[in-house]
Amino acid sequence: MSKVKFTYDGQEIEVEEGTPVIDAARDAGFQIPSMCYEKGHCAQNSCLTCVVKVNGNPNVVPSCSRPAEEGLVIESDCQEVWEVRKTALELILSDHIGNCYAPCTAVCPARMEIPQMLRQVTEGDYESAIKTVKRDIPFPAILGRICPEACEGGCRRGRYDTPEAICSVERFVGDQDLMSDSPYMPEFKSKKGKKVAVIGAGITGLTAAYYLTVEGYDVEIFESEGKAGGSIHTQFSRSELPESIIDKEIAHLGKMGLEVQHQKTLGAEIQLYELCESYDAVLLTLGKVDSEMLVAQGLEMKGKKLKTDAQTMQSTIPKVFIAGAMTHNKDRKVYSIAAGKSVSICLTQFLSGKPIVGREKRFNSVTPPMSKENIHTTLEKVVNQEDRYAPAEEAGTPFSKEELPGFEPTVAAQESSRCLHCDCRAKDACDLRDYSELVGASQKHYKGVNRGFNPLNQDDDIHLDAGKCLQCGLCVQLSQDAGEELGLTYKGRGFYTEIVVPFDKPLSQALTHSAKACAEACPTGAISFKNESPTYNNPHDKC
Repeated sequence: MSKVKFTYDGQEIEVEEGTPVIDAARDAGFQIPSMCYEKGHCAQNSCLTCVVKVNGNPNVVPSCSRPAEEGLVIESDCQEVWEVRKTALELILSDHIGNCYAPCTAVCPARMEIPQMLRQVTEGDYESAIKTVKRDIPFPAILGRICPEACEGGCRRGRYDTPEAICSVERFVGDQDLMSDSPYMPEFKSKKGKKVAVIGAGITGLTAAYYLTVEGYDVEIFESEGKAGGSIHTQFSRSELPESIIDKEIAHLGKMGLEVQHQKTLGAEIQLYELCESYDAVLLTLGKVDSEMLVAQGLEMKGKKLKTDAQTMQSTIPKVFIAGAMTHNKDRKVYSIAAGKSVSICLTQFLSGKPIVGREKRFNSVTPPMSKENIHTTLEKVVNQEDRYAPAEEAGTPFSKEELPGFEPTVAAQESSRCLHCDCRAKDACDLRDYSELVGASQKHYKGVNRGFNPLNQDDDIHLDAGKCLQCGLCVQLSQDAGEELGLTYKGRGFYTEIVVPFDKPLSQALTHSAKACAEACPTGAISFKNESPTYNNPHDKC
């Protein structure tokens, strides 16, 4: 086949005549969104996110079905094209039924991947569960006992009977780790050759120190008292939070190479200007302290609070960052942990010379509240229908004779299996999410038809969720091209179009050898496998 030359956004490209413009442009390094095209297969022309202008014509055409020709002039990076792409995405979002994050994760201040933890506990995979928890919460045995349970307020299961006992399961995961022969040790990144001083060994400071150490920074902690942990030692009774739990979880930091220098008070034994000279960055997590002392150390006040950038967590001294109760009045320890994780991200960005933007706020598809009838259907198909489980009532645990026990392994698995799994397994590789972020699309711009929530049936290895499906047709085509006997097909018209298995057969019979290809090509995770690949990198935590 002969070669042709055409222009794409001002750059000349040479390809074989007839090559789809989208393939030629992508091979040349251009980014073109598309959710219904797979290279080497026929164009579907269904999503309209890959549209371009041709030869100055005001009407746009899909680049997946436009063949390259000699002298063709293509415009892609222009306002008209991006507006059409944005409109196409907002129409798709209007009837997309699926949460990127489960409601429990969305309201958790620490952003923990809760449904993933529950699935891992259900399977008895405690090693993976602690890894999931400690991605965002370094002290689960502590927090699981004292957390105000904001996540359980967001749990959809509570609309039917009782919310999932998330904090009790978190406590179980933390306790199992503390009692194991080899407690979880995070994987450390290579040393950066930079030092950070953390002043204040409360929960915020210790959390920041944990994650900064994981990132490869050398951290030294200074504490005015004789013991690390701050107010956590006095705020709770020993029946609520045994001292041994605090000691064991904090002692784990020592195994990571972290040490606390005690009896070191800012303004007395240590001075801020000296710390700024000796360290690449300084973090203050002192809790409620004397404002006059802070002013004497060179910090500026705004009313009764320190002058701090809310996004970057920087003080008026660029090297000095501030977090925790010094900047807010929230006394719940989950907020302290969230603040410690957030400021560690800001510090990592600062120390690596990147713009300080803090935790990234990603696009999150949100579905309407589930009706009780919808939840009942989910219960029948998917999860443990029993109401909330309770631990034993007799006091006494391996950590304290006073405290009430938590879950035993069997009960922890039963309680975890009550989860409705409202999260999306494909959120970290979802074209709809990525492209919506790219163009700034809004899910609320148009109001579509609510097609219902269709969660993963735990008895099936592969699953098709009609609510997430955008009818792009890729799976229909791929299963046909793979020679499937049944494959997939369309049913209905217009907004009520669905992709289904012919004759109401199970999906596993329809996709006997093309299931993986269909799942990987699916732009929204509508086709997914029961055995997920867990995510251990929080997408909010880009440093």
